[in-house]
Order: sequence, then C-alpha cells, then structure tokens
Amino acid sequence: MTSDPTSDSEASSTQALSTTAWWVAHHLAAAPRGGETYAHEPAVADLLDRCPLPPRDLFGRPSKLMSRYLLMRRRLFDAQVSAFLSRHPRATVVNLGEGIDTQFWRLDNGQAHWLTVDFPQVLNWRHTVLPGSCERQQTVACSATSIQWTRSVPPQENVLISAQGLVPYLRRNEVTELIAMCAERFPHAVMYFDAYPRWVTFLARRRLLRTGRYKLPPMFFSARRDLCASLLALHPHLTRAGVLPWSEGAGLTGMLFRHAHRARLLPHLLPAIVCLEIKRSEPDGSPTSEPMPR
Repeated sequence: MTSDPTSDSEASSTQALSTTAWWVAHHLAAAPRGGETYAHEPAVADLLDRCPLPPRDLFGRPSKLMSRYLLMRRRLFDAQVSAFLSRHPRATVVNLGEGIDTQFWRLDNGQAHWLTVDFPQVLNWRHTVLPGSCERQQTVACSATSIQWTRSVPPQENVLISAQGLVPYLRRNEVTELIAMCAERFPHAVMYFDAYPRWVTFLARRRLLRTGRYKLPPMFFSARRDLCASLLALHPHLTRAGVLPWSEGAGLTGMLFRHAHRARLLPHLLPAIVCLEIKRSEPDGSPTSEPMPR
C-alpha cells in the first residue's frame, strides 16, 4: 500500500507549522523583559524545559533581533487585547494559531471568554505544559481557516480575533476567505494579524530564514502597498483597516520600527500589525465603530 503524496505533504506542513510554536517560545525566553512580570503567567523557560523537542539543539542560539521583535509583537498584541477588554469586559478573545502562548495568564480579567484554535498536536502540547484551564477557556482542534471554530464563539457582539504569527503562512486566497468568514459570522469584532513584506516571504519560501538547524516554514501572504484598501474591499461589514504604530521600548529595534511607521514604510518594507474592524450597520444604516489605535 502506498501513501497519498498529498496527505503526506499536508502532514509535513502541519508538523512544520506546529514546531514554530516552540521556536517562538525559544526566542521569547531570551528576550530582555525590562522588569516585565505577570503574577500568574507560566515562565517561558519552564515551558521549554518540558518541550518534547530539543529546542537548543534544534533552534540554536536565539537571534537577538528576532527575540526583540517577537517581544515587541507580543506586547503590541497584548495592548490591543487589554484595551478591548477594558471596554468590553465580557468579550470573547479568539487566538488563531496561538501555539503555546500564555496570553490568558497575562491578561485575563476574570470575566472574558478565551478560545484557542490550533492543530491537535499543538493543543496536546498546551495541555501538557500549561496550567489547567478554567470554564471560560476553550480549545478547538482545527485549522484557523475552518468554519468549525466560529461555532464555538458565544452568541454575543464583542469579539476580538487575534492571528499573531499565523497569516504569513497562509496563501492569499486562504487569508481573504478567513477575513470574509469572520466579517460574515461576527456582527461586532476586531481582528489583528501580522503582515510581512515581500522580501521576508521570498526568503522564507526559499527556506533561507533559519536559526541553528531549524528553517522557518514557507510563507505565502505578503503585504502590498494597497494592503488596507484591498482588505476593506473583501466584505461590506469591514468598516476600517489600519496599521498599528509600534509601542515604545525594545532599544534600537523598537526605534527602527517606530521610525519606519512614521515614514509610512510599513508593511511593505518591515513587518507590521494590521487591525481590521468588523461592524454590521445599525438600523439607520450607519456603523458604530471601535476606537482605531493611532
């Protein structure tokens, strides 16, 4: 009996994408926190000690630039979630492709609902290395592009969808279908995701982005100059799109990204975080908007 080449390819792709969860943790563990602590957050170094892979042998020495970038990215996503929950304490936070991130333990307010969507292998890792969940935490084992996870979101208006580190690995048609699906399913939501410039995805597709023995999986979705305008055209419920300014900190790396944002060089020259607002029209035909970060 011979195996199906398509199935083998999909399994290999899933394994490669799953491994990025530990690659991110490996670099975050080396990032300078500057006194940043959270009382209930599991230490990333402790998670790595329970990693089923040999992270130091596989990933090599963490890149300082990548460690600082990933910490900047995490802080920016955290800031958006925290601000959203301050306005909507009982909202639902959906993390697509969350890996083994510990955002719940950093930001939970005791009222919000949290949904993690990831591959079965990654969810098994989460259940093994992270503390036990509470009734407001839920996981769904499926692809982020599947409509399956949307059925697990409570029937309410306020939803934040975070796709931190996921979208670049999707093909363009998968990204547009994911965004259109969210716009159709949720009446009042915001969505955040990474957008990388073409030179980054070019290098990734040729397997030239690596640390140690590990090569990052191919990336397909890259940002264009008209990114925000093209995203708004995907669905009538998409009311606003913008690129978030990078927050303070992270030394020279942070300074570079902040100046690039002011010079409007994101996301076609450096990575950026994109915010999309989803809002169905009110009975009078006018949408009610969330504050867009500036």
